Amino acid sequence: MHYKAVGNRCAVDFSSLLLPVTTERALNILAEENIKPVDVDVISLARELVGKAEWLWAARQWQAPALFDCSSFTKWLYGQMGIWIPRRPQQQFEFCELIQKNSCYF
Repeated sequence: MHYKAVGNRCAVDFSSLLLPVTTERALNILAEENIKPVDVDVISLARELVGKAEWLWAARQWQAPALFDCSSFTKWLYGQMGIWIPRRPQQQFEFCELIQKNSCYF
């Protein structure tokens, strides 16, 4: 799988990279460069926002996590995992179709 970084995060599927080292060794190499893995539980993250975040029509990404609309919320959650997805609902739908067709993220 190929990923497009979001901010200072980038999701990586080590098993798809076919590295000549173990995943543990790859993580150790990254740690030596001060790159730390982040495990994001999106369900818990979303639940933490119940009662805190508010819905706003056409909310902008910079307003997250205080204000969301449905597609900006989805984009923000994926971004927390380091996975870029498009902003608008139709674009997200088309992007998902592309992923299913090609079995990868861009």
